[in-house]
Amino acid sequence: MDHSICFSDVYSVLDNFLGDHAIMILATAERNRVTARPVNCIINSYRFFFQTDIRSVKCRQIVANPLVALCNDSLQIEGVAKVIGAPSLPEHAGLVECYRSHYPNAFAKYSHLPFEVLISVDSVLVKVWRETDGKPGIDIFDIVNQTVRRELAT
Repeated sequence: MDHSICFSDVYSVLDNFLGDHAIMILATAERNRVTARPVNCIINSYRFFFQTDIRSVKCRQIVANPLVALCNDSLQIEGVAKVIGAPSLPEHAGLVECYRSHYPNAFAKYSHLPFEVLISVDSVLVKVWRETDGKPGIDIFDIVNQTVRRELAT
């Protein structure tokens, strides 16, 4: 293990790679079908949010199997997704405002539609491929157990 990393580094990793929003690739699966597509995410700590039509394939897959993956460049997230309700609900006002400010076109086109819902993804593992001290490897942050380990590429 590289002792130059610690669990609290996960905040700076996410912030440096993504900030408070990013277009992520979302992978979902149900039975023997795996699908992936880009989603406009809002990021708050280890939680990712996006909106979609409740009738979409991704939403059906999430309801059937909440285990999902998100990725962006060399950052990989494994997490648990759930439908948290319509964007119009008062408890989502701050999140929706952040979404509107970062994705104004998507907000204008979709947020008002009757079948639109918000999805949250709670991170379980955060993995980032990067070079540390001249050595390539992957830092694996276990959110549940609050541990980190570095695996060197061989």
